[in-house]
Amino acid sequence: MSLQRRRGLLCLGLLCLTLLRVAPVGAGYNEGVLAYERGDYATALREFRLLADQGHAAAQHNLGLMYATGRGVPQDDSQAVQWYRRAADQGDADAQFHLGVMYEKGQGVPQDASQALQWYRRAADQGHATAQYFLGLMYEKGQGVPQDASQAVQWYRRAADQGHAMVQVILGLMYEKGQGVPQDYGQALQWYRRAADQGNAMAQYNLGLMYHYGQGVPQDYEQAYFWYNLAAARATSGLRNLMMVDSRDKAAGMLTPAQLAAMQAKARTWQPTPEPQRSPTAMPATPPPLPPLPAPSPRIVLIRQAQQRLQAQGFDPGAIDGVLGQQTQQAIRWFQNSVGLLPTGELDARTLEALGVR
Repeated sequence: MSLQRRRGLLCLGLLCLTLLRVAPVGAGYNEGVLAYERGDYATALREFRLLADQGHAAAQHNLGLMYATGRGVPQDDSQAVQWYRRAADQGDADAQFHLGVMYEKGQGVPQDASQALQWYRRAADQGHATAQYFLGLMYEKGQGVPQDASQAVQWYRRAADQGHAMVQVILGLMYEKGQGVPQDYGQALQWYRRAADQGNAMAQYNLGLMYHYGQGVPQDYEQAYFWYNLAAARATSGLRNLMMVDSRDKAAGMLTPAQLAAMQAKARTWQPTPEPQRSPTAMPATPPPLPPLPAPSPRIVLIRQAQQRLQAQGFDPGAIDGVLGQQTQQAIRWFQNSVGLLPTGELDARTLEALGVR
């Protein structure tokens, strides 16, 4: 990924987090970045601490991440929070985002969804795409704020517009299901295609489904096969790969030998076209897990049971939280496709019966 400011990548829990940026701010800072990149954490720590003590926001942010990940220092969430806060108070968007993560997770501070929301919003308002994505998640799930799918869509759109394929897939799902927006297969197709063109396997599979079943486009088994084939070649999960291969083979059975050969040749020469990334922070690999609702309604109990059955059969629904969120809906689609049902992502009577949920 090409960025104006070079960063090294770190991982904290379930989040892919960025660390260091290079900017024309003096030799000491850049020396710290170079030292970190070659694994000389003692030198990086010395350079960043000197600048951080002088009020340098980027150095303060980097110190926070070093404490959060235990690079060059003993891992210490409370120290990470202190340095994040000092940088965040100066308006550093990355520090604001990471401080929000600490509040959401309860790492180094008491868990506080309202504080997490506040810091995500401050970063999101500066155009931080990952913060925009997380803010959308909080609105979708009702964490620290009343549940509001339309607000979730607004924040997802701002992140998706910055070229992030994963959020483009989520936005496509919102349009496909009519969550927070009127149901619009054409818009869903548009967002899936943008992510698919970047090489996102989930988007490619969903695009294949839309062509297969004629949702938002005329039914086209050639296009369905083409996108299924690309998705199957890129899926990292063994189960997902099997599902994509199964869909691909079903579509192949609808084609003539000449059509099949043409689509295979097209797939062999296809290359992804990444969109320019305007956000300084990489997208997280997965959304953060969410706590279950305290007073479950019958609907929530039903969804939890379905999530448990999906998980037991190898279809990952995400958190067993009684919320019919994007990951659960995608797991339902995988399951429905595997048993020959229309992959709607909804818990209709036939799907519940197939899952054995009463």
